Amino acid sequence: MSDRRLTAADRLAEAVPALLPAVEAIDALAPEALPPFLAHLAALQGAVAARLALVGSSGTRSTADATRDDDTMTPEEVGGFLKAKVAWVYRHRTQLGGEKLDGLVRFSRRRVLAYIANASADFRLDGFDTDVLQYVNMRKPSKSKEDAPSAITTTISLPEEEFVALKHLAVERRTTFRDLVREALADLLKQARKQKGGAR
Repeated sequence: MSDRRLTAADRLAEAVPALLPAVEAIDALAPEALPPFLAHLAALQGAVAARLALVGSSGTRSTADATRDDDTMTPEEVGGFLKAKVAWVYRHRTQLGGEKLDGLVRFSRRRVLAYIANASADFRLDGFDTDVLQYVNMRKPSKSKEDAPSAITTTISLPEEEFVALKHLAVERRTTFRDLVREALADLLKQARKQKGGAR
């Protein structure tokens, strides 16, 4: 056994298997366990995106930063962090965890991050609606191919800054990331149909 010091990468490599199951374990899950598992992954993704936004793109944190996890933030700092107007921050201070301290409104950094994570989680563990089941392809299989719902799964690659900006925009508009993307795609399809109709 070596006495070498563990680097941050070594600690991460040891922590990830403890936090997440192996990729091969997904095949062993029962079909009814997949939607809750997917919901949990979506919640994790939101929390990681919020944490990355706080830490910054460098991925390194000083000891001072580590102790600031639950510092208080001013409304202006929260507004800058969420890319939202200060008036919006004041209107949503209860949801963001704002409290009056010595007559001034202050926000807990942890509670702001929790708000972002909750607003970013597109799925919830309780009560999947038909729409969500359609998108995760969990409907009961149809008897005939003609009746089978078509499902397309796609991946969109975005630069980290654009992804975080879209997450912030979703929070600002009080919607989910999924609904924001759907709305943008629906608008794009409407424009394409108008252009196609006008070209005739």
